[in-house]
Amino acid sequence: MPSSSFRRVTKIYSPLSHILNNAHWFNLTNTGCLKRILGVIGLGALTYSGDLLADTCNWHGTRYALCTHITDGWGWQNGVDCVGRNTCATLTPPNGVINSSSSSADATSCNWWGTQFPLCTHIDVGWGNQNGADCVGRNSCETLPPPYGIVEADTPTDDPIDSGVLFDDFSYSNRSEMQGNNWSIRSGGGGPGVSGATWSPDYVTFVPENNNGNSLMRMRASSQGVNGPNIHSEVTHNKKHIKGTYATRMRFSNTPVSGPDGDQINETFYTITSLNYPMDPLYSEMDFEYLGNGGWGQSSPTMFMTTWETYQADPWIADNIHNAEVTDHSGWHTLVIQVDDDTVRYYVDGHLRASHSGKYYPETAMSINFNLWFINGGLISSSAERVYQQDIDWLYFIDSRLLSTVEVENQVRLMREQGVGFTDTTP
Repeated sequence: MPSSSFRRVTKIYSPLSHILNNAHWFNLTNTGCLKRILGVIGLGALTYSGDLLADTCNWHGTRYALCTHITDGWGWQNGVDCVGRNTCATLTPPNGVINSSSSSADATSCNWWGTQFPLCTHIDVGWGNQNGADCVGRNSCETLPPPYGIVEADTPTDDPIDSGVLFDDFSYSNRSEMQGNNWSIRSGGGGPGVSGATWSPDYVTFVPENNNGNSLMRMRASSQGVNGPNIHSEVTHNKKHIKGTYATRMRFSNTPVSGPDGDQINETFYTITSLNYPMDPLYSEMDFEYLGNGGWGQSSPTMFMTTWETYQADPWIADNIHNAEVTDHSGWHTLVIQVDDDTVRYYVDGHLRASHSGKYYPETAMSINFNLWFINGGLISSSAERVYQQDIDWLYFIDSRLLSTVEVENQVRLMREQGVGFTDTTP
């Protein structure tokens, strides 16, 4: 039954509406439990899955849930069959992964414990009613843990945005071409990462993506254990920004392309300013950091989204706020950071994962960066060389405007259709 019909039924059966809206209080987020309750009250034919969950898989015409514990093959969770995201992604359209941000909603909405509601336009906290339907305040929705919370609308425009845009498709033949577009490629030593490590420009290359004509920037890091050598990579775009939308498409990995596995590796998209002195109050930083082998108190793959007030290196003092999503992010993902007048929001594949404000809001314009490095104290006890890599498809930034993930991806598509490999019209 379509979700719109489902909502009409819940309006008629107010006890059911109360149960669904408060499913988390009754520990009913397990679909099997909820189905049994639906059966008891005479609505067993309804299915609390499929259209009402965040992401699903269209498997040759049949809708299945995406597994949260595996990424490849088939599994079983919450009493139903599920398919791994990577396996589903191999299907050709119209089959494959169905992202909740591609729903029929005409505005950003809220996935409230599996049920989608519109966001209220007249309140930010609590529940309301507008246009004859229940709605939830944005701030209340943002408190939900993944995969619930804010879902972006699929409302792209076919009009290219020409002003205030930085776009790089990384379709370079060599590093000199990249440096000609105001990029710096790091060399020498210094942190972050394992003590004594160096940063090598040779670890930044440009490679084709399969045979589809697309080019990627590939970054590598290698280690031969605590005694080294340990080599990292980093690139920086030297223009600095605050408000606007920062976005990239990256491929993360949990395992090395060669050598033994297990090192704590940090795969990062971030913005940053210089720290002029310890605990500098004008310091600013925003991070997507994926730890494919865990680290920083986590033993499994984790995505950290962190916004910084300031820090001190020695002795170490960190003044930041972060959210940690403990789940496998290996493979391709679109990352978006929105910065408005007072809030920083982090999105992964169109889903809001963190929202930070207050003293952590950036005060100073920041450069845009990617790097790949080993966490100090996180190397395995082997001297065999191992090599990790991350791939970056594109970078997009628009000054002083907030775009959804879908809108960003549409702008990238338009750039590529026009044959634009690089442009910078930002102030």
